[in-house]
Amino acid sequence: MEWNSAGYYLNDQAALMKITLVIEEWRQSTKGGRSTLMRQMAIELSRLENVEVCILIPSASLEDKEDAQRYNIKVFEPKKFPGFEPVDCLQYHPQGFSTDIIIGYGIKPGCHGQILKNNLGCKWVHVVLRNARETVLFQTADSAISKGKRQHETEIELCKNADMVLTVGSKLNETFNSALHQCKKDDIFKLIPGIFNETFGVQKQSRDSKTFEILVFGRGNTEDFDHIGLHVAVKAVTQLNKCEPFYILKVVGAPEGEQEKLAERLGEFGISRNHLIVRSFNKERTNLAQLFSEVDLVLMPSGTGAFGLTALEALSAGVPILINHDSGLAEALEEVTFGHACIVDQEPDWVVQIKRAREHRKTRLEEAGMLRDMYEEKYCWQDQCAAFVKRLRALLSGHAEEMQQEFQGRRRSARKRVAGHAEEMQQESQGKRSSAQKRVADLAKDPKQCASNVDSPFISGKQLKISKRECKQKNEMLHFSSNLFISLTYILASGSTKVNPEKERGSAGKKRELYSGVSRIRFKEGEVTDDDLQTLGKAIGVKWDRLARQLPKITECDIEEIEDSRKTLSQRGFHMLRLWKTNNGVAADYKTLHDALVHNMVQRKDLAEKLCAK
Repeated sequence: MEWNSAGYYLNDQAALMKITLVIEEWRQSTKGGRSTLMRQMAIELSRLENVEVCILIPSASLEDKEDAQRYNIKVFEPKKFPGFEPVDCLQYHPQGFSTDIIIGYGIKPGCHGQILKNNLGCKWVHVVLRNARETVLFQTADSAISKGKRQHETEIELCKNADMVLTVGSKLNETFNSALHQCKKDDIFKLIPGIFNETFGVQKQSRDSKTFEILVFGRGNTEDFDHIGLHVAVKAVTQLNKCEPFYILKVVGAPEGEQEKLAERLGEFGISRNHLIVRSFNKERTNLAQLFSEVDLVLMPSGTGAFGLTALEALSAGVPILINHDSGLAEALEEVTFGHACIVDQEPDWVVQIKRAREHRKTRLEEAGMLRDMYEEKYCWQDQCAAFVKRLRALLSGHAEEMQQEFQGRRRSARKRVAGHAEEMQQESQGKRSSAQKRVADLAKDPKQCASNVDSPFISGKQLKISKRECKQKNEMLHFSSNLFISLTYILASGSTKVNPEKERGSAGKKRELYSGVSRIRFKEGEVTDDDLQTLGKAIGVKWDRLARQLPKITECDIEEIEDSRKTLSQRGFHMLRLWKTNNGVAADYKTLHDALVHNMVQRKDLAEKLCAK
């Protein structure tokens, strides 16, 4: 039995849980990998049954709302107050807004989760993305270490106040488990981010060029040179170009208008301007995918403090990567085949590893594609989000038990009050009835009294019957009033006037209907093209076998044979789709493919709309 945040009962299996993520942006990526992470998490959670996902965002454009609607995600904006920064307005939820779970990340906007929790009476999950104390270890500013310590202590306090903590990666999980052990905070969920399919779903193609372009992100301030490791990348490329002048370093993230200033500072390390490109960061997420398609290698020379979401974005795009051994992503890659080849242990090794990547460019690109597929299979978003939601339901169940006990206490008190009032009314009714019966008996014994009271309603039998009928009607009205009083008291005791659970079940039913594959769209005509099959084969990833089971004329024997004969997920997906097209001929149309993709076992409505609709 479960009770929702309003305090009324919902069936355990049909309960619709409303989850709201407090974020800073949706379609853009000006905040780096954390925006990509929260976006992917929201999308994956929205694909689960009986889960309604919302985002609370400072300002949402029409494009943001339309894009979120593709995944059945609702968009809310906070109240606006003059003098407040947009991110600080997130603590003021819109009127009429309600939710069961609030998820926030970092100090900002994460700190607003505690205010929303108190105002909405919901549960609060705090997401930890970095260890601020480790982030500043390599910064040279005098105040950097003390600032990092203060930020780390603030995040620890946020974790203590939250109902649940979600850490991104094993490294952060160990750090915060230890820090929260003394306060007996054991409700910590570890998330290893999977591949970002929604943003980088297309496999990178080989680039035929004599030059070898290397990408590194960084703003170019003092902190970046020491923390991000820009100096490591610049020194390595400079040394390589002394022998073979084919390496180009592309630094992205300079503030607008300061690209030239950053280029001059990088030049102090000896790199030639002919081998250096400096760009500002484009906020559009689609441009980030285009940027990855232009380069041959992505570097992440630093590893302290965070997981390494930027490098994971590059891996999601199928780009070869080299990362520092001391990052959360490196720890995750150690468990995946080919993963160790991407990890650099010591600073002198960067030169050797970059050179190898250029000499075996096509091989490394193929390995990056296979690594991407195996990483996706190892760290599956769907499985982790399902486990996360299970933990959230357990969290709500405990909250519901507290509310249920309080509700039952109020209901018992109401019953006592109603019972006492009903007893008083019943005694009054019995007293009046006894008095009337006594009067009738007295009249029957004394005929003279009957004659002297001509106007009395008790003279005739007919009039006597009327009096009894009137008395019965009064008793019925009394009984109805008592029942009405009891019903209203129960409603008031629950603390809410929401007594229509059909509305919630209707919402859940509507959500399931959205995934049923019944939609008013115009499908492409004819058989599915080989180009679309190839695109889908790469994008479907670990769900290729689930999709196969929803397509006609694909048997379990076929699935086993494909799994044995094909090494990568993309190869398995494409070969399976080709077999489906061969076996079905003209019946291998876009509507059939669409229905299979939106099936509950597959849940890739995004791919269905992208590939099958006109």
